[in-house]
Amino acid sequence: MRPTPPAAAPPLPAEDRAADDAGTARDERRHGGRPGSSAAHRPVRSRARGAGGVSAAVLAVVAHPDDDLLFLNPDLDAGIHAGVPTCVVYVSAGDALLPVGPAALRARDRQRGIQDAYRATAGTADLPLQDEWDGVVVEVGGRHVEEFTLRDRPDVRVVFVGLPDGHLAELLSGATLLTVPAAGGLVAEPQPYDAGDAVTVLLGLMERHRPTVLHVTELFADHRYDTPSSHPDHRAAAALAVAAAARYREQGGTWLPSLVEHRDYGVGHHPVNLAPATRARKRTLFADEYQPWDPAAADVFGATDRAYHRSSRGTRWAVTDGDGVVWLLAVRDGRVACWHGPGTWRGPGDLGPDDPGSGVTAVIAACGTDGAPHVAARTHDGRTVVRPITGGGWTDLGTPDPGAGSRYVGTPTLVPNADGRLQVFVVNAGGGLSSRWETLDGGWHPWFDLGGTDLQDPCDALLDATGRIEVVAATRTGLVLWRQAVPDGGLLRGPVPALAPAGSATFAVNADGRPEIHHRRAGSATVATSWQDADFAWRSSADLGGHGGIGAVANATVQGRIAAVVRNGGGGVSVAVQEAPDSGYGPWTDLGGFTPDVPTVAATPDGRLVVAVLDADGGIRQRTRSAAGRWTPWRDVAPAH
Repeated sequence: MRPTPPAAAPPLPAEDRAADDAGTARDERRHGGRPGSSAAHRPVRSRARGAGGVSAAVLAVVAHPDDDLLFLNPDLDAGIHAGVPTCVVYVSAGDALLPVGPAALRARDRQRGIQDAYRATAGTADLPLQDEWDGVVVEVGGRHVEEFTLRDRPDVRVVFVGLPDGHLAELLSGATLLTVPAAGGLVAEPQPYDAGDAVTVLLGLMERHRPTVLHVTELFADHRYDTPSSHPDHRAAAALAVAAAARYREQGGTWLPSLVEHRDYGVGHHPVNLAPATRARKRTLFADEYQPWDPAAADVFGATDRAYHRSSRGTRWAVTDGDGVVWLLAVRDGRVACWHGPGTWRGPGDLGPDDPGSGVTAVIAACGTDGAPHVAARTHDGRTVVRPITGGGWTDLGTPDPGAGSRYVGTPTLVPNADGRLQVFVVNAGGGLSSRWETLDGGWHPWFDLGGTDLQDPCDALLDATGRIEVVAATRTGLVLWRQAVPDGGLLRGPVPALAPAGSATFAVNADGRPEIHHRRAGSATVATSWQDADFAWRSSADLGGHGGIGAVANATVQGRIAAVVRNGGGGVSVAVQEAPDSGYGPWTDLGGFTPDVPTVAATPDGRLVVAVLDADGGIRQRTRSAAGRWTPWRDVAPAH
């Protein structure tokens, strides 16, 4: 219960109706005056147990009470509303360097604020003195922590470790710290912790809750936007959680949990990217539920208007080869796994890496001009590696930014030249575009800087109908396009007229060969598009509406019509398809499901459209639309184990 008389009950989880209404503003000459979908997304509850008998479960580890509300939401909020069991662990007491007495009181009050916020998230009754929660002392790793379970939603839990606020980074330097017990709390005595103790406790909590998804704040901030400098407690808590997850995977023989990193202080340098209803919901949980218990807390970075993952694996993790086979790629424990279908899905095939020793973090796929599928991947240390899916091994292309700068290099994109030579592009550490390409003798040209600044990862590329490579990247204010002056030649750079973007951009291809570009629109979370006109000039753009959500837009062309696919505001998947080739888009359709990441999509020559997601339980699932327009249910491609 709040420390002041309660206000009106907060709204149910955002349905982002405002995002749909924005579709009415579309260009009528291009889109026939048809408005976007008026249907609001309604999240569906995830099944409790997924493929392979693995139950979906989210664990979030943050430094301070409120880091989750500011930087990890709306992801946690959507997951709880979708029925995914969720536990949030607070490593520090949030005492803010106060003397012992006041520190214990503030630790207590921040706990109460968190309890009110998650009670409101789950939509359960508000009882006096947080009596809607049951608390127990849990012994893990030789230490005691406080764990609270929401009585009417026992799949929602919060855990307080209680280390001193502002000192977590000292653990990584060898210090031993004493916890700060909350006033009147379940754990009354201070406990000593070094870094090993903290990792062991987090490991014990993972063994207790068996997460399939781990949410943390970013391990290191993007140096371009790290002003003011990110909180060292955030970095330390994330590092401890990642270390615990590595031990958990090793001991359990699993590649789970998958890791999702969230930008924290740096979000203030990025455009507003949440739909109005989602912003209101996020602000309610922070300002109306949590903040009355912690008046010193403030949203100084505009985080309740924004939410960005630290890095993206992109939407190009599906590809259709020259024989009409759809390939799906995923990273599991640093190795690339692949499946092929549709219909009966076969796999996983293991593509490694056996040679790039540090493992990979993201993978994308593309076909050569001969129809053969290839992959490009980003390694843990920022290198780009490529290989064919069938036959051959990895080629290590290194990084455009050796040394410390390699950590800032983005996820590659891969495209063939007209003569069949492959070329990779990445957003480099300086925020520009770098490239390597195959040479006629079978080698690779050294990294070449194509210029640019403020590019948002990842970029995207295609081979257009004239045989020229085009590359697009979003900045925080617009789109930048590179295009070969002649087939197989050098690239020239120029702007693309566009509605203000929020996040990365992806290419789509019309039936007549004209490219268009999809991206999220700043301020609304709708999908925006820019396209070439009949004379192949870029001068037109429009808003396609949508169901809210965050992350890049996936797309594919099926039966001559572009299909745009997004992760929507409820964490599910929504799709909109052109009503006819080279024309406007029909209404958005909510396909349901739940995913912690962006979907992918691929089309087959016989007119099928395959939409795939990484499910919250770690499995890969897909829905296929037949050539006649009928959708299958969600079906397993790959088990989670």
